[in-house]
Amino acid sequence: MDPVDELWRRGGVARVRTLRAAGVSAHSLRRSKERREVVTVRQGWVALPDADPQIVGAAAHGVVLSCVTAAARRGLWIPEKTPLHVAARPNAARVRVPSQVVVHWSKPVVSRPPTRRWMNCSTRWP
Repeated sequence: MDPVDELWRRGGVARVRTLRAAGVSAHSLRRSKERREVVTVRQGWVALPDADPQIVGAAAHGVVLSCVTAAARRGLWIPEKTPLHVAARPNAARVRVPSQVVVHWSKPVVSRPPTRRWMNCSTRWP
């Protein structure tokens, strides 16, 4: 299975473990990285080079897009000039994000799937 196609189906960013479970071989993933069709975002996460920068950033920092940011991505109205909002696990040791990003540390009302960096508009949590 082609890693680029599988990443594209998953929104451009995914865990390596998820790709491997979907049938992507370690060899094909390594070849795609060598050809720069796929980039490593952080240990265990990869992305397409042109993937959504907010989702790539969330994966790189170990957080999920949440709150006002998730609402804006769904097309809902939000106040102008609202900073990026992300959520971290309440027991996360440390999360390093730019100072203008708002981090929510509490336990989520809706569980956060480990394979997604934000809730897809067209589907429920997998």
